[in-house]
Amino acid sequence: MFFEKFNIRWNDLDANRHMGNVAYMSYCSQTRMSFLNKHNVGLKQMIRWNIGPVVLKETFQYYREFVADQSVSVSLEVKAISEDGSLCKIVHKFYDSSGIHHASSEVFIMWIDMIQRKKVTPPEELQLALQTSLANEMETITFEDFKQNSIKPENIAGDLLQ
Repeated sequence: MFFEKFNIRWNDLDANRHMGNVAYMSYCSQTRMSFLNKHNVGLKQMIRWNIGPVVLKETFQYYREFVADQSVSVSLEVKAISEDGSLCKIVHKFYDSSGIHHASSEVFIMWIDMIQRKKVTPPEELQLALQTSLANEMETITFEDFKQNSIKPENIAGDLLQ
């Protein structure tokens, strides 16, 4: 399992004086990028391959709060991946310096071609990096699996927004 460590800053707090939702999202995103950089498939390589990750869905569950000046370790574990590697489900867990589990996040990511803006199979180097952090109980995922558990888009009349 991969871990990234953070110290909670003043601007990570919300009006309740604990770590705000935006900070949780930011820490997850940075943990994913640090993981990719560690495996030499970071931003430079993504630019070279002309691909990028798109977050399709991210959910959080909170158990305990974090406050200013605490240390936070965020884990990364790949729980599911599609056969072609274009989709993956990653679980992040948030721990304090004593190892107490404070929160969890589940994120569904799709790799896209940055010009065509369509789903793409990532290069083998990237797929191998993701496989280094596979969970013991890893599953295969499809785009249909993602769509089944998602809120469907629903348009409304524009005049309702006036």
